[in-house]
Amino acid sequence: HFPGMKVIGEEDDVDMTTDEAKASVVRDVTRGDVTRHTCPKELSGLTEQDFVVWVDPLDGTKEYTEGRKQDVTVLIGIAAAGEAIGGVIHQPWYLTPEGKECGRTLWGVVGLGGFGFNRVPVPEDRKIITTTRSHMQQSVADAIAACEPTSVINIGGSGSKCILVIEGTADAYLFASPGTKKWDTCAGEAIIKALGG
Repeated sequence: HFPGMKVIGEEDDVDMTTDEAKASVVRDVTRGDVTRHTCPKELSGLTEQDFVVWVDPLDGTKEYTEGRKQDVTVLIGIAAAGEAIGGVIHQPWYLTPEGKECGRTLWGVVGLGGFGFNRVPVPEDRKIITTTRSHMQQSVADAIAACEPTSVINIGGSGSKCILVIEGTADAYLFASPGTKKWDTCAGEAIIKALGG
């Protein structure tokens, strides 16, 4: 279905030419409210060769091994011309406000908006930064201090940190350190951009 689309995963490049991969893409994109929306005009002229899809099938590996399942996400980011334009963040073990464990999927497309979550209004005078729980380095600490935050939320997993910004719990995700890859950031960046950030 999409032989010209480049898909890059954290584990390895994903072969989209197999029958199994083609069937899973078609099945998944026709579910739910995704197909109820019209493609934004500014993206409608793109072809499959214009896209790069970044996949992290298990973001928050360390958190998973430590039993911190709420911080584990699946990240799928879509880029065109080097810019994040679409993103999906799935939390397999999301806890509802009532404490029920169930999965949820947040997604967004630039020019269309963000879906699958509730964003809270962000106070103007607040500066909450989210950053790493387990990979703190001096460069990260210095960057955080330079921002003069009102508070800092340390949490594992890039997807979890992005969700805090997307939902309005945090104002910025800061990790001024080498090692973060596009499969870690593309999905969250696209959803944040879809919200106007």
